[in-house]
Amino acid sequence: MLNRDATRQLLPHLTKRFPCAAVERIDQFLGDNHLNVAAELRQVAEAKQAQIWSAFYAAEILPTAKKGFGWVAVRKEQGRKCFPLQLQDPVDTYVRDLARSQGLACEVAHGKGKGRKGCGSWLFSWGGDSPQVGKHPAAVELTRLASGAQKHRQRNVWAKFFTSKLLPIARIGRTKVEIDNVALQRFFNCSREDDFAKIARDKAVGCETTSSRRTGAKGRGKGLIHSYCFSWNNISLADGAILHEPCTGVELLKVVASARARFWEKFFQARLMPVAEEGLTSLHLVENEVIRWFPFVEKIIFDYHVEGLQTKVESFEELKTLVESTGVQMRYRPSAWASAFTFSW
Repeated sequence: MLNRDATRQLLPHLTKRFPCAAVERIDQFLGDNHLNVAAELRQVAEAKQAQIWSAFYAAEILPTAKKGFGWVAVRKEQGRKCFPLQLQDPVDTYVRDLARSQGLACEVAHGKGKGRKGCGSWLFSWGGDSPQVGKHPAAVELTRLASGAQKHRQRNVWAKFFTSKLLPIARIGRTKVEIDNVALQRFFNCSREDDFAKIARDKAVGCETTSSRRTGAKGRGKGLIHSYCFSWNNISLADGAILHEPCTGVELLKVVASARARFWEKFFQARLMPVAEEGLTSLHLVENEVIRWFPFVEKIIFDYHVEGLQTKVESFEELKTLVESTGVQMRYRPSAWASAFTFSW
């Protein structure tokens, strides 16, 4: 603290013993009390740097952290408005040292092309593993803000994906669905570190890669399309708190159970009850008829080149479990021409 500053802090206390007019005359007499030493210059420069950084921080860095990002690229043309115009040192070094003093990492991306040497951007990042970067209070606060915003954004993204892609499938009684990466990119952004597989697992929804195929396009569109299977038939609850969270595999299973119970009730009243009222104890239906009543059952496609093919489809087993839980027996006779079901009681 400078002498003049210390003296001026004492002046208000002097008003208890001296008249205010006398104190004001003393303050005017003191004026700017400079010590003419390096420490004073450093203190003045640091105070100005803090003021400059505060304005730049509020304008460029803080809004980006609140959006969930862990870095921000600031164009030099835009950033120079906040920094002194007269710099003896290179402006990149000045900005890098200033950011590092505040706990942020700063890299310089130079502009390319003739006449663009002075252009480019400054890349600021926070929350790193470096001892100098990431442990500063400002960097810790930015990391906290970015993490909170990212979690909030991912919750909203998952809710939209859940409502649009998973819930309609559960409402027809199915426990899995295949979605390719093209459809997933409409919801999840890889550049924002949206790991949809991890997000799904955290919500008790399984996610596995099932297949890949070529796009068939040439040039920029050339590549592979990956398909992923989202399932909620086998749920492992590592954390009981998920039972009370929205948009989870538990909620999907409840929807599936309700849908299948509704399908069975309609089938029971419309097809089985009339047969029983006629005194019969069994009903034979072709595969397509059963699928019409139970849309979660998948149709089998037989390979005619394989003899003695015995196909066991998971959805048929789920239907059998549903039917036999009511005491009705179900038998499935697969055939390459006309597969059939027999319900007996």
